[in-house]
Amino acid sequence: MMFYLVVLLILIALIVWLGQLVLAHPGIATITWGVWSLEMKTATLAALVLLACVGFYLLVSLLRHGFGMRRSFSRFRAARLGSKANRALTQGLIQLTEGHWDKAEKLLVDHAPYSDTPLLNYLAAARAAHMREAYERRDELLKQAIESDSKANVAVGVSQAEMQFGSGQLEQAHATLIRLRELSPNTLMY
Repeated sequence: MMFYLVVLLILIALIVWLGQLVLAHPGIATITWGVWSLEMKTATLAALVLLACVGFYLLVSLLRHGFGMRRSFSRFRAARLGSKANRALTQGLIQLTEGHWDKAEKLLVDHAPYSDTPLLNYLAAARAAHMREAYERRDELLKQAIESDSKANVAVGVSQAEMQFGSGQLEQAHATLIRLRELSPNTLMY
């Protein structure tokens, strides 16, 4: 803050000094461009140059502020969507618990891209699809869960094996568990 105050005082002193210099030595400035010629007092030219510099600075500041507003709006929109996604996760889990599986799946999937925890959204949506016996949709949602968090392969695989076992898909559940054993051989599985 102090630095800007010092710079401002130096600029004011330079402008006053330049103004005194121009007023003490009046003269005529001529600007020629092709067949055009413009004559004016040196003080007028100095004032126009100063005005042009101030105008350029204000234009650059306005443009910079305008792009900053755009960034601020983007951050505000992302925060709003994230908040909405968190509320949708809560509502989706409530709908899942109450047995409204279609509503739960829709809420969870629609807001997953904006959620802080898309893995949870996709896992819960897969559970809702499983409960409605939409097994292909369940497997698709489990793939999306893995894509949202590649470190959760084991957790998603365990959920997948559990749902496959619960729906009587014993061979698929066995294959999933074998794949999980290969992914994480040090994890105990019963």
